[in-house]
Amino acid sequence: MMHVIAGLFLIAFGVWGVMDEWYYALDFLKAAGSLTLTAAGILALLGGVFGERRPDPNDAEADPASTDTPEDGADVGANDWNADVLAK
Repeated sequence: MMHVIAGLFLIAFGVWGVMDEWYYALDFLKAAGSLTLTAAGILALLGGVFGERRPDPNDAEADPASTDTPEDGADVGANDWNADVLAK
């Protein structure tokens, strides 16, 4: 019950602070939005540059059997749904 009272108290102070200092709160939201968009852009750029490396299908040394199924067998059968359907 104490958490509910403390939460309501903090919400009330937060709303009061935003209403009392509206222009500062608006400036903060503008700055936070710009920083969020910048951080999202940097993450997207890094994801594109250092993204998942897929094996080259033309590579003669690549073993296709090792890339089709995981070693622990967790995803075995996910690619064999036709075999399950046709077996019934």
